[in-house]
Amino acid sequence: MIPFAIAISTDMKVTYMPGETAIFTIQGNILEPIFNVDLKFLRDGHIEVPFDYDIKKINGKYYVYMVMPNNIKENVSSDYTFLIKDLATTVNGQNQKIDFMQNFSVSGELIDYSITPGIVSSSDNFEIEVTLNGDLDKSIEVSLPFQREILLKPGKNTIRFDISDVSGGFYEISVGDYVLPVSIIKETKGQIFPFKFSPFEIESTILRGTDRAYPFDLIYTGEGNAIADFSYNSQIFDITPAFPEFFEPGKLYEFSLNVKNPGKDIDEVIILDYGGDSFNFPVRILYTENESIIGTPYLDNNPNNKIEHFCSELKGNECSSSQICSGDVVSTKDIEKCCLATCSETSSTSYSWVGYLIGFVLLLILGFVGLRYFKSKKQGDVIKEKINKGKIVPVI
Repeated sequence: MIPFAIAISTDMKVTYMPGETAIFTIQGNILEPIFNVDLKFLRDGHIEVPFDYDIKKINGKYYVYMVMPNNIKENVSSDYTFLIKDLATTVNGQNQKIDFMQNFSVSGELIDYSITPGIVSSSDNFEIEVTLNGDLDKSIEVSLPFQREILLKPGKNTIRFDISDVSGGFYEISVGDYVLPVSIIKETKGQIFPFKFSPFEIESTILRGTDRAYPFDLIYTGEGNAIADFSYNSQIFDITPAFPEFFEPGKLYEFSLNVKNPGKDIDEVIILDYGGDSFNFPVRILYTENESIIGTPYLDNNPNNKIEHFCSELKGNECSSSQICSGDVVSTKDIEKCCLATCSETSSTSYSWVGYLIGFVLLLILGFVGLRYFKSKKQGDVIKEKINKGKIVPVI
């Protein structure tokens, strides 16, 4: 285990209180994405137990939260193991997949309150649920969107965070004794994320036992070719064709998401990392036996799969009638034919020479016919004149 400890480490604590929310990071040379299904929790080293947990990659770093069990008897320690299955890393300079394990224990008195989720990545207002384990009200301080005091009631409490006036970026916000990593994804004037998904998310409810593909488009609106990293759970679905090695500006890329094992509900994200920023593309597919709730909102509300942006958001232009687009043309909210590349004047190539050629040929034909006509007429006139002079006697 010594080489493994050198390659990968965490900043999780050795001991937690019952009900406490643990929030920590995973450091090291991680070669492949880590997903929820890769995390396991073992009691006494071999008994798998359920935890309320999540893992997210924010700004190139993996954050994990997990809520400790709260049924631990006071002053009785319970030993657990945090396990990452098949973690791709390097061991002594060689690429390997290892089972990373780290032990921790849960002991002591029940903590005052826990929070969930312990990690947030959002482009909209969000909520945190705080569970107060005591029987008396308790006040805590919250730092977003401004410093404020929240009064907790016994049981579950919901704290709402309005980020309409908060700039996009990474924050570490305080919720009482906890510090939450929060990624707020926003498009700010002069700093627009250059990748656009259409639709904004995949959300569908279909009959259990059926299967379908989920198309989506991606446009890169920046300047020059771009290299982006994509992470998604390839055990649950695959995407065809494969994401390109680099993206060309103004080009529309079409993809199809296919579920590998239809029938099991999916709540996943496709993570796009570019230039130090991350963007989450949600994928939510629910299976049901109730035909009345079947629907594919992301297609029903956008039947033609149009890009739901203004042309200016995509850095596009509307070409005039005398211009042509040198790249892809898409429909936007304000312009039916938005050019994602450069508008250039149509070629001034003239085809008048064709008309001249046809005219010249017609003149030649008319000239030839006319010449034959006048020649035959002249010959007829000469013969007629000789007959009149008696030099030629007509045969009767």
